[in-house]
Parts: sequence; structure tokens; C-alpha cells
Amino acid sequence: DAIRRDGFIETTLSNLISFASDDDEEGGWELYVPHLVGAIYLQAIILYLTFNTHLEYIDLRLSYRRYNPYEKNTVLVVDIPETMRSAKKLEEYFNLCYDSVKPNSVTMLRKLNSLESLIERREGTILSLERQLVLKDSGSCGASDAKLNGLQEKLQKQNEEVASMQQKIKETDMKTDNDAK
Repeated sequence: DAIRRDGFIETTLSNLISFASDDDEEGGWELYVPHLVGAIYLQAIILYLTFNTHLEYIDLRLSYRRYNPYEKNTVLVVDIPETMRSAKKLEEYFNLCYDSVKPNSVTMLRKLNSLESLIERREGTILSLERQLVLKDSGSCGASDAKLNGLQEKLQKQNEEVASMQQKIKETDMKTDNDAK
């Protein structure tokens, strides 16, 4: 009972709960006041900081839009015809449409899902091959020359597929660039 009435301990939450369960007249709701004041104080600080951060964000966003008009220097074009899939061709087209296209400012981006998935499969094959080589070097049972040869052949085939796809992309770029001249 002496501990409950001693200074700081008197205002702790554990002491509050024990006082609230007591039937004596001392203690009770007035012990909740410091906790309530502290909670309100911390909430006010959090709201103040959140509000200030929000204002800074709004200012940055407005200044970006005011001084760097993104809609005037960025155009997204989807479903480009095969004959136009070149930075030079697109630049020529935009020069016909707009008078102020900066030279060499057109960028052609591609979504190469098939190439990415092929490279991921090749990386998996490389990991399998490395695992088999480690097993073979350690003398573990599980590594065999047949598995190693199969993985090496698979990796060689995947390397050729990746090189072929990269060459096809390069040829498409060169063809459309030459057509643009």
C-alpha cells in the first residue's frame, strides 16, 4: 500500500488499475488525469507534425507543377505501329505534330516480358548447374555427369535464345532507324 502512494508510482497505469479496483475512497478517476493530459499532448504533437508535413508536401507538389510543367514535356504513346517503333521515327512524327520537340529527346521504351522470363529461366539453370558442380566437387552422392551435361546443354540453348532475341531487337531498331533516314 505504501508503494501505491509513493510519488511517480502513484501515477503509473498499473497503479491506476489497482486503485480503480479498490473500494476505498482515495484514488480513483483523478489518477487518470495525468494519463489523459499526456495522451492529449502527444496526440496534439502528432497532428501538428502531420499537418506541417502535409503542407510541405503540397508546396513541393505545387512548385513542381508550376515550374516544370510535366504535361508539356512528357507524352505516353501506347500501341505504336511496327513501322514507327524507333526513336527517330517517333521524333519525326512528333516534329510534324508539335513545333518544339527537342532533338534526341524521344525515348523508346519496350516491355520485354519474354526476354525477361527467358533470362530468369537462364539464371535458374545457372544456379542448378552451380549446385551440381558444388555437389560433384564435394563428392556427394547426387551429382552425376549426366545431370551436369544436361544442365550445360540447357544453359547453352538458353544463351543462344537470349542472344537471338537480343539480335532481333537490335535488327528491328536498326531497320526502323534506317527507314527513318
